[in-house]
Amino acid sequence: MSTRDRSNSINNIIVTLFFAACWAVLFLVYPYHLIYKEQLTLFTCNRAYLSMLLAKPGFVAVAAGDFLTQLFLLTGGAATVTVLVAVIFWDGVRRALKNLGVEKNPGIFALIPAVSEIVLSCLLEYRLALPIGAAVSVWLFVMWDSTNNRIVRTVSGAVLLAAAYPLVGAHSLIFLILLAVSLGRNH
Repeated sequence: MSTRDRSNSINNIIVTLFFAACWAVLFLVYPYHLIYKEQLTLFTCNRAYLSMLLAKPGFVAVAAGDFLTQLFLLTGGAATVTVLVAVIFWDGVRRALKNLGVEKNPGIFALIPAVSEIVLSCLLEYRLALPIGAAVSVWLFVMWDSTNNRIVRTVSGAVLLAAAYPLVGAHSLIFLILLAVSLGRNH
């Protein structure tokens, strides 16, 4: 086994243990706190509620977050949903860092924003829509950055930049920052 493969294996073990520990803490220490968050969130699948969401920025993230918050009532649901959203966010950040040229331990560096999202998720006021918005924003960048055609890249960058705020709200700044770093790196 090469040194690089060994380092990647160790990093994967660290990341797996970290997310398992986060799930255990959320399941054992915060279960009622997170269930209380569900009581503060109303999701109704009717035309009035969904049309009200369309009028707000971040309607996709809010609708997804409010819907998934209903799973907090299930045993282990709050911990599972919170950690799965953090894992999706972590994987997007890891891929974005790789695309931006971070070759050494991008998975470990990507834990920093994932930790912040998990910690913030323990606050009652921090709705599940916010980490979902962050994850969608990062994955929009990863999707955009995978495009090789210059014209498609330019047009899709402009479209995604215009669509990011209505889709994910305030976390669209993540897409903007990653886009600016990527464009600055290429010039």
